[in-house]
Amino acid sequence: MVERNRAYHRTQIAKFGADIAVVFAAKFYQSQINGYQPILRDPPGGVSTGGGRQPLQHLILQPTGRTGSVITIGSVNVVDRSARVRSYDCLERMSAQRFEGKTVPVQPAAYGDLLQRIIEFLHKQGIEVEVVEVPPQMPPSMRRPSIRPSGPESPWGRWLLAFVVTASLAAAAVWLITK
Repeated sequence: MVERNRAYHRTQIAKFGADIAVVFAAKFYQSQINGYQPILRDPPGGVSTGGGRQPLQHLILQPTGRTGSVITIGSVNVVDRSARVRSYDCLERMSAQRFEGKTVPVQPAAYGDLLQRIIEFLHKQGIEVEVVEVPPQMPPSMRRPSIRPSGPESPWGRWLLAFVVTASLAAAAVWLITK
């Protein structure tokens, strides 16, 4: 009997996660900012959170066009009904840290307005919200490597250019000699 109640509770938690994602989509379907659509992702695993082992649903800004990257702006924990959302400053710092100074492609004022509406929405759903102002320290493995130039200005480009020129001259010399 106890195991049956646990399964029912897990299903209720997963149902809450799915329901809140649907309500979020209905509430924010016309809330694009700078070509990005706010989305609360569906709970992982579908009908169960795996006994609470998969409680997070991510809040993202999804690009509406063919270009752009998904921006994760927070997460909702459906088990303990809490959420963490990132301030604009936090997103800016994370972007600079991870993408070598690249800025977030949304306007601060528009993001601030959207974030306030998301916080109000989550509060109405009985979810406590924490606004994250300082990004976590990012391990070096998560930082994108710097892209080295591949033209003649890079050492590898110079070697490649020298090889191509030498091979071309050698081919021309062989052709002239055999003619």
